[in-house]
Amino acid sequence: MKLSRREKIGLGLLGMLLLGFIYYRYLYIPQSQCMIDLQIEKQEQELEQNRVQKILDQQLGIQEKLRELNRRKKNMPIGFFTNFQQQDFILLLEEWKNPFSFEIVEMSFSEPFPFTWNTEENPEDPLVGQGVTLAIRYEGDYNGVMDFLKKVEDYPKKIVVDQIQLQQLAPPDRVSGSIRLDFLGFSEDMAEEPLFYWDDHIMLTDQQITHAWIQKAEQIEEAYKLEEEISWISEEMIEEASGPIFQETEIFNFNPDSIFFVGEPKEIWADASVIEEDVYVEYHFFRDIGYRRINMVFDELTPVIETQPQYIQLPTYSLTHETHKVGMVLRDALGKEREVTLANQLDWTGWKELKGKVPIDMTYPVVIQRIYIETPVDLEYGAKGSLLFKRIERVDLIETEQ
Repeated sequence: MKLSRREKIGLGLLGMLLLGFIYYRYLYIPQSQCMIDLQIEKQEQELEQNRVQKILDQQLGIQEKLRELNRRKKNMPIGFFTNFQQQDFILLLEEWKNPFSFEIVEMSFSEPFPFTWNTEENPEDPLVGQGVTLAIRYEGDYNGVMDFLKKVEDYPKKIVVDQIQLQQLAPPDRVSGSIRLDFLGFSEDMAEEPLFYWDDHIMLTDQQITHAWIQKAEQIEEAYKLEEEISWISEEMIEEASGPIFQETEIFNFNPDSIFFVGEPKEIWADASVIEEDVYVEYHFFRDIGYRRINMVFDELTPVIETQPQYIQLPTYSLTHETHKVGMVLRDALGKEREVTLANQLDWTGWKELKGKVPIDMTYPVVIQRIYIETPVDLEYGAKGSLLFKRIERVDLIETEQ
């Protein structure tokens, strides 16, 4: 069949329209949609990159703040008061029960005064603290005064007996006088803020004080009666009141050179460094959602648990609140593996002792293969954090002799 010229032109136009439709429907539209998706993904990646960069910029400040806090903590002298208020001193004296005749008839607080304290680590740069003087006037007997001074000496915080006056009264066994006590302290964060808070020149007399530690003049036989009551307390009752005794033993100290990280899935980043005597771990899950876990694996030396402990303990410092989970993977002598959860989420800041029970069906010795950090499957973003690990300890219950 021979086609006319008009029919040939019509078939040519129809073929061109068909080819144009195929190109538009199956090539142009998918390519355009792909370009739109790529542009959206690029914008999301740029936003995520800016968010991550802001976090990284903040991380430098957080690390510097952590080092500064550790430095202050190391230089902080122990045995001093911190952020005490006036009622705290009164409650402290209330705890010092005196079995002898000793009555505080008047007390007064002074205004805070500064003092300096030289440390062995930095003797050329003394620390500046604050103190307050408590002046008390008392009546009682000699044994009561000596018992009070013994409690001041044995108290773990810094209390200096600045002055003491003693005067014998008409009965030969009665004395009176005054004592000046200096309470010395530093604030916990070493900030330039007042350490002690109270009204100026507060004076309490025997008519105003109603606490139990202000004893009225007691008879000597009452003190003997108290001693007789104390003598009835047996050793078994003391042990029962004190509760169980636990012993902490270090079984592993972290070394960043013998630690490497493995991700599940592998799209993770983590690094370990030393701050003071602790290991500082930074980590980042690159995936935004789904199952994500970072395993901190021990390369050479591995922590070993020789016998069944009461529990395993891992002191951990958290910088921020995160929904990340922390745990351990254990392997026993028969090759059986078990996971021990230490914390379901990082819901604290500062130091915390994470504890976990070792399953009783494991055969010893048990090796701690790795420590893992896991993020919830349905959590988007928030997949970055920093932790400070001190050491791995075993805690055992000490059996007391019957």
